[in-house]
Amino acid sequence: MSDADESNFGRQFRERQQREIARLALAGLKRPAYSGVLLDVPNRKHSTWKGDLLLDGYNRHLTITVCRMRDKRPTGEMRFQNWGRITGLWPFFQRRDFELIAADDHVSDPRLKARIDLQVAVLNISIFFCAGVNGDKLKIALLEVLRASLAGPDSHPHPS
Repeated sequence: MSDADESNFGRQFRERQQREIARLALAGLKRPAYSGVLLDVPNRKHSTWKGDLLLDGYNRHLTITVCRMRDKRPTGEMRFQNWGRITGLWPFFQRRDFELIAADDHVSDPRLKARIDLQVAVLNISIFFCAGVNGDKLKIALLEVLRASLAGPDSHPHPS
């Protein structure tokens, strides 16, 4: 066996092992979607919201944190940059950072969205802004789990 074959075999083994760990970690997410309310977190530099999504499987909850920073463009216009972090999907990852972008679909309510491809599944994260009964500004996080099958380590998610 040549060095290239051994290297390729090792890479394939690691990829297969990573997919299996992801498959097992995601097995605790039994429903196709989870939601939670994000609460304001005091921060002087930028707006921060944080909330827990209660789960029904192995991992008991995921925490989503969203930061919104103002970015002044060279043209003088102000633009928002939105970043998020999801934590608690152990043992696959302890935390994963992602960029949230403004949804450009024709939905009346403003929304931010992100997509995290985990090879065995895709996590779609949406942040909705709405008004509560008392007029309070609420931020709702929606986590959608898209997967083709949990039957084996070579399964891949449906494209969306």
